Amino acid sequence: MYTNNSLASNHKFVSDEIGNEYEQWINRDLIFIETSTGSGKTHFVITKLLPYAIQHGRKILYLVNRRILKEQLEHDIVSTIRRLIPQYCMAKPDDLDNIEVLTYQYIENKLRSAEAETFIAKLRDFSYVICDECHYFYADSNFNTNTELSFDCIQKIFSAKIRVFMSATMDNIKPFILNKTPLYHFNDKDTNGMIKNDSGYLSLHSRPPFEYSTKITHPSFDISILNRITDLAEYILHPQNDGSTQWLIFTDSIKQGNTLLKKLKPQSSNRTSLADSDIVFIDADYKKNEDALDSVKHITENKFADKRVIISTSVMDNGISFHDTRLRNIFISTDTKESFVQMLGRKRDDNQTTHLFILRRDKQFFHQRLRLFEQVASCIEHYQPKLNYNFNYAPLNYNSNYAPHINAPMRHSPYFAIEDNTSILDCTSQDSLLNTLLGNINIYKNISTFCYSFKGIITYNEFSIRRIYHMIEHYKSILKKLEEDKNAFIKEQASWINIDGMAFEEIVTSSIKNEEDQCKEKIINVLESLLNTNLNRNQNISNLKIPILDALHHLLSISNNNKITKSKLETFKKKDRPISKESFNLYMSILNLPYEMKTKMLLVKGDDADNKSRARNYSIHKNN
Repeated sequence: MYTNNSLASNHKFVSDEIGNEYEQWINRDLIFIETSTGSGKTHFVITKLLPYAIQHGRKILYLVNRRILKEQLEHDIVSTIRRLIPQYCMAKPDDLDNIEVLTYQYIENKLRSAEAETFIAKLRDFSYVICDECHYFYADSNFNTNTELSFDCIQKIFSAKIRVFMSATMDNIKPFILNKTPLYHFNDKDTNGMIKNDSGYLSLHSRPPFEYSTKITHPSFDISILNRITDLAEYILHPQNDGSTQWLIFTDSIKQGNTLLKKLKPQSSNRTSLADSDIVFIDADYKKNEDALDSVKHITENKFADKRVIISTSVMDNGISFHDTRLRNIFISTDTKESFVQMLGRKRDDNQTTHLFILRRDKQFFHQRLRLFEQVASCIEHYQPKLNYNFNYAPLNYNSNYAPHINAPMRHSPYFAIEDNTSILDCTSQDSLLNTLLGNINIYKNISTFCYSFKGIITYNEFSIRRIYHMIEHYKSILKKLEEDKNAFIKEQASWINIDGMAFEEIVTSSIKNEEDQCKEKIINVLESLLNTNLNRNQNISNLKIPILDALHHLLSISNNNKITKSKLETFKKKDRPISKESFNLYMSILNLPYEMKTKMLLVKGDDADNKSRARNYSIHKNN
């Protein structure tokens, strides 16, 4: 176990960094606030910018990427404004005319509805737009391909207003914000700060962006490495854990979350487990589950959980804050820096050490991920030209350094094209694509990771495409490193939290020793419970082999003993065969454990009283 104290947070807050400079922001200004989680981005907006906006009769549109974050933010705004401004002492969310909190997904749905025109007119009433967790447009683009729609709408509707983009992980989205802006007809009435380019359009030019940043910091933590998420159940259920501390567990899929939930919840009276009331699983459909919904409400209102173990998908990876000193354990299962940093940031620093669990991944995992993205990339290369023909796009000014994965420049997107009446729909291409989608479910699955429909037209999300190619490069890079170093992905995760060199080696060494000790402890506990007990073939499998299978397999695989071949390990993993006396005693000798197996043949009665057969009987004994 490695203890990281060098990164304990002692950093400048956003309000300190910005000071009163927000009073100098004017229309067309672009503001970037790129700071670590917990540095007070939201606090600045609520306690500084909002009172200033109220004083000057201005309105703020505050956008977030998660419903849970919206609920917590609305609660924080009301409680803060009640305290700061006397006339709002009894205010409710609907009473605050100067600020409205929406999700990006809400905007996307409105733009695709019959109410789009009315909604857009409403957006024009706001003086500021706050794009919180703005990495959403890029990071979520393969799961929600509508992200381009809300982004383009914001860039167009608020191009002459004050745009504020905030995130702790802005590297991938910032180039788009700077370069993917709408072009205007040269006959637009408002030409202040705009110049005509060679294409006959006016491009928006404002003064340089305001950029604010604070040092990325993390709480003090211990780090442990796991091989499987199911190993986490053993940590949580270990007798040494008395239940006084809480766990926040981020899984990368609903399936993974349910697997862990099954391991932790009671299934039989003879197995250690958690009570139903101690654990909750929260995913995107939390409103459909009464227990999950109650937990979310408790978290948003109190900033701590009412459960001992909270398992969550990415639905809680942004914005939500846990200020509870009982939360001392965090597990993160993700393979990208953006997600990792956001998940880690949910726990606010309280000057105490937090135990961080990270997952080791092997080459097979990354090969599977790579194959999936390469299949989509093949689909992109085939269908993107046809999708381009759906519109007569006006290209945007483009800096090639910002988009190395695609040769084509950033295009004038469907939202801009339709709203500006600069598109020419090619129905032939659209019909051909629709026929293909309706006739092939596999092509549909691939295309749905980078395409969306708008105004009845299928088009592609540029964020999605660029992220797909970025992920291909990411997985190839990790696989190349894994060829030379089996701990390469562990090292990659450590670098995301600024750990390298000797510190990393300490993590790996400590984790390997911890894991070996835990595996041996598990094996010993099982063997001690079976001492001098006669086992038949089926009992050998169910009571001996299966309970120690994973732990024993892991220890043998790292033993470097020439008697443990790859084929022997594969045979050992089969759950329909008992452990033989010869194999068991060899394994105990290699691991230096004081146990041996003895066997004897017994006469077993058959269905017929005169019909007897011989069967092998197994027993475990402890050496002196």
